[in-house]
Amino acid sequence: MANIEVEEVAKGKGIPLRELHVKVGEAHFIAPTRSLAYSEYRPSNETVLASEHSVIEVFRRITADKLASIRHNPEEKDKEIGKWLRHVRKSKSTGGTVFFILKIEGENIDKASAKFLADTISKLGADIVSTPITLDHNPAAYAKFIEAFNEEFKSTTYGAKTEVAYTVPPNILKNHKATQKLLETYSKKKPTILLVDYNGSNPFSTTYTSSTKRLHTWKTSKLEKALGQLSITYGINIKPKSRKYPLPARDLATLFLDFNILGSNHIPLKLPKEVIEKIKETYKPKLLNIGTYGYLRMDEAKDQIPEEYTPKITLNMVQQYSELYKVFNAERQLIETRHIIDLIEKEEDLKKYIKSKEHLDNKAKKIILNYHTPPLESIIK
Repeated sequence: MANIEVEEVAKGKGIPLRELHVKVGEAHFIAPTRSLAYSEYRPSNETVLASEHSVIEVFRRITADKLASIRHNPEEKDKEIGKWLRHVRKSKSTGGTVFFILKIEGENIDKASAKFLADTISKLGADIVSTPITLDHNPAAYAKFIEAFNEEFKSTTYGAKTEVAYTVPPNILKNHKATQKLLETYSKKKPTILLVDYNGSNPFSTTYTSSTKRLHTWKTSKLEKALGQLSITYGINIKPKSRKYPLPARDLATLFLDFNILGSNHIPLKLPKEVIEKIKETYKPKLLNIGTYGYLRMDEAKDQIPEEYTPKITLNMVQQYSELYKVFNAERQLIETRHIIDLIEKEEDLKKYIKSKEHLDNKAKKIILNYHTPPLESIIK
């Protein structure tokens, strides 16, 4: 039985974005929103921005070898799972809705490992748990892993009461046919939350555009009809990824593709440690301007925030202490989600609004403006 209720508060004009009230057990939040990632590294800990109605993201990554190690080595298990538990508990202390996400750097994870993970994760105490993200390419293989995970998770005392988000992993998302097959297996499960991993890219990338559109069509034309209520799409590991400057805020613009929660990016640089250290020494952070939907270098940055919002992390603060740039950008994204809700409630024209963003590229704008037109086959059906 679902432990989540999703209610439409208002619908946008021009682009049918929806303001949603989401209740998960005793917790609740308003969407669209930006989740806040917990981090033990203080300058990157986005939970400093949290309120009681925030979505707090606890993201952990392990290799397939690490998974095998914690399954068979009690000391390794206590050490690793202890971190997960500590992060969830500290996130719960913010009063927000805690969403636990695990990514496994491997594929074809066996049934025994799926059951082990389900039993372990069920004891963490998160409000929402995603099916673990893997590197699977084969939707049938991933579906079997998910089936084993869910069967075990729902058999536990805590898991029976917890909402499970169903994941679309990045390697499946790259292939629109594989994505379609995975969604077909999810139809029987009727998930209220879909977690979509873009693996350091974004929905406007040619690699992912087709699958993203198919996912949206399936969600609105099939899933929500079967559910009898609205559903939630949560995008994670989304980056602007463009050679243009100013850098178009394609991550933030993802909200206009009917994504209800915008998550953090956790994709590390896959380079030798010494190379990464050199990059850090010379890297010049780019700061988000929500007035233009562009990321600008710190010496050119302007902070155009609607006057009714007062930020915790100011431009002056991040210019003095550059390591705060991630939290600065997260807060600007969070402020923009609240501003979008204001626009929806005031019945402002969202098409006109997105067209006015001078640093958002034309390709992204075109995709947004055409995105909500259903494909012919869905109309015929």
